[in-house]
Amino acid sequence: MYLVCAMCNLLIWKGCFQMSRVSLNDIAEALNISKSSVSRALRNKPGVNSRLREEIFKMAQDLNYPFKLPKDREFNRVAIIIPDFSNPFFATVYYGIQSVFRANGYLAYAVSTDEDSELEEDYVNFFAREEVQGFIVAPTRNAEKIYRDLDSPPIVFFDRHPDSLNVQSVLVDNKDIMFQVLRYLVEVGHRNICFVSGDELLYTGRLRTAGFLEALDIFGLDR
Repeated sequence: MYLVCAMCNLLIWKGCFQMSRVSLNDIAEALNISKSSVSRALRNKPGVNSRLREEIFKMAQDLNYPFKLPKDREFNRVAIIIPDFSNPFFATVYYGIQSVFRANGYLAYAVSTDEDSELEEDYVNFFAREEVQGFIVAPTRNAEKIYRDLDSPPIVFFDRHPDSLNVQSVLVDNKDIMFQVLRYLVEVGHRNICFVSGDELLYTGRLRTAGFLEALDIFGLDR
C-alpha cells in the first residue's frame, strides 16, 4: 500500500522509498506562472521579484523538487509521524502543528505508520538520513527499541509515551478522563456499564482501561 507524504510528493511504502518525478512545469502550473520564472528563481538568477521567488522556493520544497536553496534561504525541516491520517484526532493535531511550523519558517513532513512499528522505524531512519531538525511522534507500541539508541535531533512524543523512555511528551490524562466518564454515568443512575476498549498494548488503551477498572472498584460495580 502506498502512503503519500502530506507535504510533498514523496511516495513511501514499507521498506522502500521512491521519489515521483517532479518538473519545473509542475511548479509553474501550481503557482500559475511561467516555467522560465521558476527556472530563474531556482537558479538564483535576476528577473523574479522577491515575493514570487519566495513562493517558488516554498512550492519547490513542498513538491520535493531537487534543488539547492541559497544558503540564506534554507528551511528548517521537521518530521511528524502519526499512526493514522484517517483518525480525525490525529488529522486535527497535524494541521495545528503544521500551521505553527509554517508560520515560523519550518517545513513539516508528515507520514502515517498505520500502527506498523517496522514502517515507523523505516520512516525514522529515512528522515534521520535527511537530517531533519526534529521529530514529533505519536509512537507505535514498540517504539522503545526504535528510539532508545537513536542518534537523532530532538524528539517530542504526543498522545502516547513509551514507558521506558525519558523523552519530552505532550499528553492528555487518559486514565482520569475515563474515570470521570464512568463517575458521571454512575451519578446519573447507570450501574450496568460496558466498556469497549481500544488496543490495550498501546499507551492510551492501557490508561483508559486502568481508569475504567479503578472507577468500577471505587463505585462498587462488578467487573
